[in-house]
Amino acid sequence: MSSGFDWRMDEEDSDEPRKFNHDRRPITSLAMMVTVIVAITLVLGIWWSARDQSAKSKARLEASVQELLDMMHEAYLAGDGDLFFTYQTDDSAWLSALLRPENQAIYLAGPTVTRVEQFGNDILANIQWRQDGQTNQRIAFFQWRDGSLIQIPTVDDYWGPLEGSSQAFGRLQVHEVDRKWQREITSFVVRVIAETCGPSSSGACRANSRPFTLTIAPDFTTTAVPDQVRVPSPRLLGLDERGRPSALFWNQLRQTLETHIKPAAIRFAVSEEFLLNYQNAAVAFADVQPDIRVEIVSLEELAPDPLTWPADIDGAAIAPEERMITAGRVLDLTDYIDSDRGFNKGDFYEQIWQGAWWRGRMWFMPQAAEMRLLFYDRQAYQRAEMPEPSLRWTWEEMTGDLKNLANELEELPFRAIFLDSSHDTLFSYAFNLDNDCRGQPTVYCTKPLSSQAVKATLEWYRSLINTDSVIADLSMLSPEERDHAAINLTSPRRVILWSELPVLYEHHMLRQPIGVVPFPGSERFDGISPLWVQGSFISQLSQNPLATWEWLKFLSYQSLARQKRLVPARPSVALETNYWTKLPRPVNEAMRIAFPFTRPVLIEEYGYFSWSQLASLSSGDRTPDEAIQSMTRLRWFGRDS
Repeated sequence: MSSGFDWRMDEEDSDEPRKFNHDRRPITSLAMMVTVIVAITLVLGIWWSARDQSAKSKARLEASVQELLDMMHEAYLAGDGDLFFTYQTDDSAWLSALLRPENQAIYLAGPTVTRVEQFGNDILANIQWRQDGQTNQRIAFFQWRDGSLIQIPTVDDYWGPLEGSSQAFGRLQVHEVDRKWQREITSFVVRVIAETCGPSSSGACRANSRPFTLTIAPDFTTTAVPDQVRVPSPRLLGLDERGRPSALFWNQLRQTLETHIKPAAIRFAVSEEFLLNYQNAAVAFADVQPDIRVEIVSLEELAPDPLTWPADIDGAAIAPEERMITAGRVLDLTDYIDSDRGFNKGDFYEQIWQGAWWRGRMWFMPQAAEMRLLFYDRQAYQRAEMPEPSLRWTWEEMTGDLKNLANELEELPFRAIFLDSSHDTLFSYAFNLDNDCRGQPTVYCTKPLSSQAVKATLEWYRSLINTDSVIADLSMLSPEERDHAAINLTSPRRVILWSELPVLYEHHMLRQPIGVVPFPGSERFDGISPLWVQGSFISQLSQNPLATWEWLKFLSYQSLARQKRLVPARPSVALETNYWTKLPRPVNEAMRIAFPFTRPVLIEEYGYFSWSQLASLSSGDRTPDEAIQSMTRLRWFGRDS
């Protein structure tokens, strides 16, 4: 297989003047001469025909690749990621790589094929595009599968063996195909180090930044190994019109080198509620990482939409929404967790760990999780002469209680029997419908909710809101009105059963005698409580991703929201802070029973059971089927679809 970027078919040998042996007798036979001429003509005809067929075949192949790229370009402009990725191989790491800004730029511009070469089912293509007024080109790989052409990350045989050489800065590793640029790359690295760390530079370099190994990689994989630096090959990032590494490569190499050798300053956004906690954590972090300075900024002072945040925000203490990931604004952490030998990924509660993953990749660092319980008015149950809920009750029992309480206490001034100002009851109901984890712990068989479970849950909800005084319908209210109603209705003698945060247990106990139970389950399984995993992400635009990664690792060992009784992501932190033993006894009992069967609300499920969807059910404007169909279509690449 050709390892160069200037693929060529072998040229024919040039014809040299024929030398005859004049000692031999001349050919005089006319028949012999005719035979030779016919043979030569036949051979030349076959040769020209084969050459013509080869040219036509290559033209058809080039047209096929161009057609595929055009369809990708159209899907990209439409923000239709689901369509765009049908043209790609099914690989989670490749999906993540295509969301990187340097790759999105190509499909935004619309690439043009300039050359193709096929080896079996694999195809190498030289594609060209315009960016910032410059013409760039790179290599792209494709493959025929079941008669269809798709793009693939690479063809392993193309790159050749990885070769290393000792350099002044440490070691340089390049594959055979990129070896011709080895000297140029080495000179550039030495120059950047001199400019950054030399006597004339304004700032000092990190003491332990050298020696290091620089690998010019055949992919977009990153690493958190301290003495390793990886930069994609210029054939992947971009070559100029002459086929030499372009500014796209040199700029990324410079940025990566400077990130490795210079002290870092990162800007990290946090809700004002926890601003002081994080500022104190940043001071403690500086003691263990003196080369990294963390500036804490207020989330509320940034634009409401994270997609419009300034590029100098390196990360934030929020769990990213799916649309942030599909827009390419969230850094994939999977390579870091796989390569960082100092990162203990085994010290996480499994159900909290799962909440940070989307499409096979990890997108934020879990720090804690919020789980709700069900509180109930004990005196109301006594007045209705009904047994109080057990710690392991079922949905049938809960639904029966709601209807029986409405019948028994209809003359009392209750505004409703049940209240949930969140969507946790609906998630719990849906999770239980989808629970088929026979012989396997719930935390090891998490899967996205099925449309059947969502539909059945909406039907259950509609049946309750259509029954007088059973459930408080908050779907028509504004967020402010909803918060006010939740506070007002949970005051004594206004609601009997409600979903609530554990931190408010004492608040309600001062107002009325209450009981605490987990969400219901079934005769086969205990109830499944939703977990809202909280944590921090790194911006894809961060100039200091590795420094921010160190900060996120540090945060995963802190208990920065302990006043909210969030479950720490790490068991070691829960043990160190005595999290479980400090809970009030009724809350402790309910949470200890519920927590082993909790299930994270996955990133792709954040938008399920929206208030607008529930309002359409309440008003009768939509059926459950129609409400599911009305869910907002996911926007990809930061573009409206």
